[in-house]
Amino acid sequence: RGSLEDKGDAAAEAGDWVTFDFHGTLDGEPFDGGTGENQRVEVGAGQYLPDFDAQFPGIKAGETREADMTFPADYGQSSLAGKDVHFTITAKRVERKVPAALDEAFFKQFGDHATLDDFKTYIKAQLEDEHARAAMQTYQNQLADQMREKYDFAVPQALVEQGLHEFEHRLSHDDPEALKDEAKLAELKEEERGKIEKNLRVAYAVDGLAREYEIKADPEEVRQRFTLQAYMMQQNPAELVKSPFGRRMLMQIEQSMVTAQALERLATEVLKAPKGKGAKAAAEAAEPEAKAG
Repeated sequence: RGSLEDKGDAAAEAGDWVTFDFHGTLDGEPFDGGTGENQRVEVGAGQYLPDFDAQFPGIKAGETREADMTFPADYGQSSLAGKDVHFTITAKRVERKVPAALDEAFFKQFGDHATLDDFKTYIKAQLEDEHARAAMQTYQNQLADQMREKYDFAVPQALVEQGLHEFEHRLSHDDPEALKDEAKLAELKEEERGKIEKNLRVAYAVDGLAREYEIKADPEEVRQRFTLQAYMMQQNPAELVKSPFGRRMLMQIEQSMVTAQALERLATEVLKAPKGKGAKAAAEAAEPEAKAG
């Protein structure tokens, strides 16, 4: 986790955080989305366009930099695609990351761990159970695959279209050339449509099962997973959860836990995975097969 420490007038280096204001113009005039205040960027993390990110290494608090750059031809905002713009960037604060102190307050973020030894014991238990969870995940994947092939009911086309829109957005970054070939794009979208519809059917089925079994995620475990992911993102959990992105992330963590529990319940009943001991029992049942192979 760690914290951030003001570097004063020292230059920003890779891994530092810069708070800045920016003002952009297109043909001498401001444009939509071209102005921002108190924005934050991690130097070297590639959060913005390369030419924009290049302004932050070496910048100091109070320093202003002028930069000319060109938006990519496939930029998501069509009014800016391929356009030459000018940015004025002013750094307001430069901060370095300070490692967290391994004290009681830090360990308690992950549960009731008062000392380093307690925390090591917790981590060891997590690692020892990883194989067991992997075995149960295999059962769950098999079940989800069967459900994708078995179920064939109508799903809301609005959700399908939303999924296709997100798919095209990913393509614009991963394979922009595919967007220029209409025949190839149509083929890729048709293939993706089938995947989206199958996954939606599984999601609806699992959601119904979760309600039937009254499955709920443990709030403390949800909090711990959210906290861990936030720290991995170098974010303060208490601040992140206040943002729309943080709230969506929290909901996704909770939903993924409910889905896993529902599929585990089905796995024990449909695929005859061992009952009563969850993932660990599944792993023990899988051992003879692994040794025989």
